[in-house]
Amino acid sequence: MITHDIEEAIFLSQRIYVMSAHPGRICSEFAIPFAEHRSMDIKMESEFIEMKRRIIKALSDPNDH
Repeated sequence: MITHDIEEAIFLSQRIYVMSAHPGRICSEFAIPFAEHRSMDIKMESEFIEMKRRIIKALSDPNDH
């Protein structure tokens, strides 16, 4: 699945790959540590929010990872 929505990616995935823009290459990989079946409440947990921060950081500076 490809998405630009970080929360959707974390909520639905087991693994996330961040790609650079030019050229389009994988620059970061994140294993998502949550159980396969998740409730919407997980989006309020600190571990979910921290994962979102790490992915945003990877997107803002893809060469730093």
